[in-house]
Amino acid sequence: MKCLICTAPTDAFACKTCASTTRQHLTDMAELLDPHALDQRRAGVRGISYAHIGGRSSGERPLPYNPRVGEAESLAYGTLFEIWKQLVHDEPSLHGQTPHHPSAATLAAWLAAQVMDHLRFMPDCDDYFSDIADKHRAVMRLWDNPPEQTFIGSCGASIDVEGGRPVVCTEAVYAERGRASVKCRRCGAEHDVAERYAQLVARCADHLATLKEIAQLLAPIHGERVKLRRLKYLTECGRLGGKGERLELMGDDSIRRVSIYRIGDVERTIAEDVQHERERREKQAAKKARAA
Repeated sequence: MKCLICTAPTDAFACKTCASTTRQHLTDMAELLDPHALDQRRAGVRGISYAHIGGRSSGERPLPYNPRVGEAESLAYGTLFEIWKQLVHDEPSLHGQTPHHPSAATLAAWLAAQVMDHLRFMPDCDDYFSDIADKHRAVMRLWDNPPEQTFIGSCGASIDVEGGRPVVCTEAVYAERGRASVKCRRCGAEHDVAERYAQLVARCADHLATLKEIAQLLAPIHGERVKLRRLKYLTECGRLGGKGERLELMGDDSIRRVSIYRIGDVERTIAEDVQHERERREKQAAKKARAA
């Protein structure tokens, strides 16, 4: 018998070398899709614990601003769940074995333990291994963002596949600092950076984050107006109100409470300042024109 993946001689449908690679992919996914790791990546911040304390209304969510994380987790869960379901159905010795509180992470860990003894003996294991590799790449990209680039959302363009059936491109799109437009690496669709980033920020309006995180998020749109010291001033003068607190794990392993704010509230306050400044300049210009 030959391995369906690499054609090497084997005692199953997949050789132990290919199976070992898939087992490592699943082990990586179990670690990186852990809820705590995902919360860190949603915020784009490493080493922070997102344990939330205090007031948060039912319409507000503690997820800051990286929708790619939820998309990658959902796609990984769908793939892993289907493989688990088929494996449990085909293998009598695994009947009734279900991970407690199944999630993408727990399914990945469970499947990793079954690769050598069960999964590589399935006739369709080459397809399963390929699907797992695809989801592994997607998850790894969450932790390997290009430096000096800004995530502006998933592509969303309609593309054609074989047979003419339209599908939506889900490739993550990044833009280098200062670029006005950028093309999707997968389908080539062109995106206006400012427009797409503004849409991304709008979708985050109800999310909660620290002032530091919000300053980083809004900087590509408002520049100097969202310097951290400016946001702190707005809180001190009562124009921005916090929505509770959370615990942060610091670099020295100490834990501190930090205030969190609704991103939409900060965005609205900054926009009001921009409008007031525009109106002030227009009045000054009109006054000079009359004086002339």
